[in-house]
Amino acid sequence: MIRVAILIILAAFSLTPLHAFASARDNASNAAQVDHLFQQWDKPNSPGCAVAVMDGGKIVYQHGYGMADLDHDIKITPSTVFLIGSMSKQFTAAAILMLDQQGKVSLDDPIRKYVPETPDFGTPITLRELLHHTSGLRDQWQLLNLDGWRLWNDLVTDDDVLYLLSRQKELDFPPDTDFMYCNTGYTLLAQVVDRVSGHSLQQFTTANLFEPLGMSETRFRDSHDQVIKHMANGYDERNHACALNLPDLDTVGPCCVATTVQDLARWDENFYNPQVGGQQIVQQLQERGELSDGARLHYAAGLYIYEYRGLKVVDHSGDAGGYVADLMRFPEQHFSIATLCNLSSIDPTGLNRRIADIYLAGELEPVQATQTPIELSLDQLLSKAGIYIAEPGDRLLRLDIRDGALWADFNYLGSAKLESVSRSRFAMEHFWRIDFADNSQLVWTSESEEMGSDRPIRYRRAPALAPTAVELRDFTGMYRSPELDVPYFLAVENGQLMLHWPKKQPLLLQPVTTDLFVNIPGWRIRFTRDKRGHVSGFVLNTTRLSNFRFDRVEQPDDRSAN
Repeated sequence: MIRVAILIILAAFSLTPLHAFASARDNASNAAQVDHLFQQWDKPNSPGCAVAVMDGGKIVYQHGYGMADLDHDIKITPSTVFLIGSMSKQFTAAAILMLDQQGKVSLDDPIRKYVPETPDFGTPITLRELLHHTSGLRDQWQLLNLDGWRLWNDLVTDDDVLYLLSRQKELDFPPDTDFMYCNTGYTLLAQVVDRVSGHSLQQFTTANLFEPLGMSETRFRDSHDQVIKHMANGYDERNHACALNLPDLDTVGPCCVATTVQDLARWDENFYNPQVGGQQIVQQLQERGELSDGARLHYAAGLYIYEYRGLKVVDHSGDAGGYVADLMRFPEQHFSIATLCNLSSIDPTGLNRRIADIYLAGELEPVQATQTPIELSLDQLLSKAGIYIAEPGDRLLRLDIRDGALWADFNYLGSAKLESVSRSRFAMEHFWRIDFADNSQLVWTSESEEMGSDRPIRYRRAPALAPTAVELRDFTGMYRSPELDVPYFLAVENGQLMLHWPKKQPLLLQPVTTDLFVNIPGWRIRFTRDKRGHVSGFVLNTTRLSNFRFDRVEQPDDRSAN
């Protein structure tokens, strides 16, 4: 009985004044190093961040850097409220798991049982597949963007998302055969909570999650005009100045939780000492998904599970408008970091890793690659350079030589330097590696959360293409998708192929190889041809969209010849 009483007392302390304790990792040197990381934003004319470092269930350091409101000179503090974007998914997942625990839903139920507006794609999509991003549904933000919406400036409601979903004719892939991050699934899960419980997701989570944990400043913001006390404004950097970027969203599930780092400390501790949901839900939230072929996912239920420098990490970041956020947990060390920011250019995940580098310095593996790099000749490196393509989805990998080293550019979205660990293997830190079978094909294996699963990706070399302006005219004209409401126009301008789409700036399409083009947002556009060899349409692939079809509905005219 004495032992039980002691445990009860300890649990109570873990829920109340988390900031009132210290630990062996809490020292002035660590705090000063954290302050230095945020120094560039800790100014009266800059947005910034709130940070909380948790160790052993206690907040050992918390601080605010920069301004919550530049108009009114309000500083950020640890009690400042931020929107946390996709970090919200873990709370939606917890709500669904609670309904499953109560016997009101089953994770293997088809979504059409609760949301019949979902199209019938000929195969059931389950709640479990929505949780793990293995449903094959198209991502709602991608669809809205393609349909001409200005995210985050146009007001988006649940009805808007459900309408666009109802227009969809195909899935990105058959359910449970692949992983692709999909916000649509979590909007549908929010609808399930609403329709099964009779309460909105905001009401359900407030009553069953936030209030029981003492998270008094946390809620789903399901109306864009809702007044939330102590909330920071979101900002972008534009032309070397700060501009407001406040998302207009009346939809929840994948996003829109407003919270503080102090409240997140209470949620974080619930994973160690479950006060809400019990051990079962805590475990389910962290169970990695699995594909039908047995490949394990790095994604669980609203949380990524991976390793950083040899230590297990449970993590999820988020962004919405000018807000960015990350909550990173090192469960085996009972150590976590919450960083919430109101400037979209800040990288809270990178900052959290650097904070972990400070506090967990004696427990993390060295930063360098696990194998000693070897030096290859320029000819050996040149033999590897070129364009590589992986199916499905026309995933692109461009390898080129810079300053005597091999660099990789994935989908033209950003590049990274590779270290050669053998004549046929290249690596970048602990996260992924490239193995060349020969100089015409390679295999890319990811060991981080970025690719979703441990499944290797096989690339083949493709010949580069540099079409003339006359040859580019073959692709011009008007195109439409049966799953969208808007037309796209392609024209040759100043010798380059340009894509014009509603309400947006034109996009330059850069040729990659035969009938395949790419643009800066990372779109891969592969043109299709009819039996006579004439261009009949194109298929669009993005990081969160596959095989999205556009049909050519109007032939080019002489205006595209300039």
